[in-house]
Amino acid sequence: MKLFLHIGTEKTGSTTIQEALFVNKECLQKQGFYFVQSAGKKNNRKIPAYCMRDDKYDGFFKAQRITTLHQKNIFRKEFFDSFKAEIMNLPKHVHTVIISSEHFHSRTTTIEEVENVKSLLGSFFEDIKIICYVREQSATAVSSYSTAIKSGGTPSLKEILSKCKPGNIYYNYYLMLSNWRNIFGADNLIVRKFDKSILKNNDLIDDFFCLIDDVLIKSISKDISLKNESLNMIGQFLGRSVNQAIPIYYDTGLLNPIRDQAISKICQSFNGRGQTCNKNDYDKIYTSFEASNIKLNEEFLGGLEGVNCFDRNPPQEAYDKTFLEESDIPKLADVFKVFSSNSLGLPHHYADFFRDLATSLEKTDLVSAHKLMELAHLLKPNAPHIKRKLNEYNKKLKLGQDTND
Repeated sequence: MKLFLHIGTEKTGSTTIQEALFVNKECLQKQGFYFVQSAGKKNNRKIPAYCMRDDKYDGFFKAQRITTLHQKNIFRKEFFDSFKAEIMNLPKHVHTVIISSEHFHSRTTTIEEVENVKSLLGSFFEDIKIICYVREQSATAVSSYSTAIKSGGTPSLKEILSKCKPGNIYYNYYLMLSNWRNIFGADNLIVRKFDKSILKNNDLIDDFFCLIDDVLIKSISKDISLKNESLNMIGQFLGRSVNQAIPIYYDTGLLNPIRDQAISKICQSFNGRGQTCNKNDYDKIYTSFEASNIKLNEEFLGGLEGVNCFDRNPPQEAYDKTFLEESDIPKLADVFKVFSSNSLGLPHHYADFFRDLATSLEKTDLVSAHKLMELAHLLKPNAPHIKRKLNEYNKKLKLGQDTND
């Protein structure tokens, strides 16, 4: 069976591709193409998570409160079993499988991790093709700024740009793709520039599906709706402020719903053009990547020898000004209303009910007691007794896991 594995890179329209795959999954399956679902309905993020080194834990694991190798191995086994069942039970007419996650680009960054990808997928597929889109590094950095804020980060754009260096494999596509070439072979890599002027029909969706089979672009629907992923400057500054004031997770590791609601409101109301780098920053980044981008062009994009794959296109002026208008006031009010509302929409006295119920169960069912105390903590995050009890339960549960290990 054949596999097309789309690995990103990040900030090259991966969300658009995944939405198109999801919307068209029934249409694709009728024609013998299958979009994997066990790894995530749209973004198949569980696969790069499965393949990450034992000592690496990202936001995916933190959100699921996976913090130990024992917990990670349980996740791996459960995922492998579900993935195997999905592939083994595909309809007989299916001849091609599609997997997509831009997190391959940012999470499986070592030879060892790419080998893990090959070990997993090579067990099920005889023919594996890797699809990867790349864009000029400073554009990637600027685009990642809003994403960092939405994910709970507080960096300035200057801090983001300072990490855009050839030694950082996230931005050095030549080094990143060399790992994939070493493991999967040069003939199995399909690398494209994320440049509308050279995409099939000047359209990313057409370009992607044409790489799989050009007959598909005649039958797939492109009726997909995506929200603007970038925050405007007000949204960026407001988002950073929220992240500084309200952590994305409680001390217990539980996701903070107040912060999540606030960021959601900001994304809804303040999207658009955000801050961009100035000409000096652009020139510095472009020049620093010139040698690796020339090799990227020669070895992966089939370009002319000695030519940078990305045209020099410095910004005419940095976009770094912001101002509030009268219409922004009600939008800001909606954000601030989040902080005055109860995160669960329940009266605070429910916290005492959950607390007391948890206490009554702590000797007979610690797992259930822990979950109930978490609910109490959500309602009263600053209550000393609830925090103390929750920490006590966390320690006992961790001790039990360590003993099992």
